[in-house]
Amino acid sequence: MTQWQFVHVYQNVQIDLTFRIVSTHTLTVNNAIGQVTANPALPTYGGLYDIYNTSTVARHYVGTATNIQERFNHRWQVCSELGLGHNDVTNIRVWAIQVYTGQHLTPPDNGGRTTGAGGTHPLDVEHFLIRTYLGFLRWEVRNTNKRLQFNDPFGNQISCTIADAAGVLGHQNVQFTLPSRASL
Repeated sequence: MTQWQFVHVYQNVQIDLTFRIVSTHTLTVNNAIGQVTANPALPTYGGLYDIYNTSTVARHYVGTATNIQERFNHRWQVCSELGLGHNDVTNIRVWAIQVYTGQHLTPPDNGGRTTGAGGTHPLDVEHFLIRTYLGFLRWEVRNTNKRLQFNDPFGNQISCTIADAAGVLGHQNVQFTLPSRASL
């Protein structure tokens, strides 16, 4: 396939993107040994996550992992080493988020990009969700990267749904469409 054919295949495509908030996890501290854990345990599948902290002005941090539970193992150790107690973590939740492109589950890699399943090109869904929080929902994020405008490299229209299966948004779905060649 030539360069031109590759570009042509992905132009003028309607991308249906769904961020499904699957579960929410409360942080707890075992005071006897100071170990921080999530309750229920974080999932072992890949996806995005949102570290939601109500004791900060910028309440959200969006991240990506091919195994969410594994990504947090080192973070729990750091929390324990810092001596964080129950009062320090009581306002923190972790939301596990699955990503769908069309009807296909498309978990992102550790860089935040999907595989391009469902007939679309790979898409940086971590960047898209951060910009959705900032630009559409008007939520502040603690992320320092991927805050700049999101532009689909092929100028496609993206129909986005945030599906709240976990009840963190009152089981309300959020939907919007990013028009062709628009920025978020």
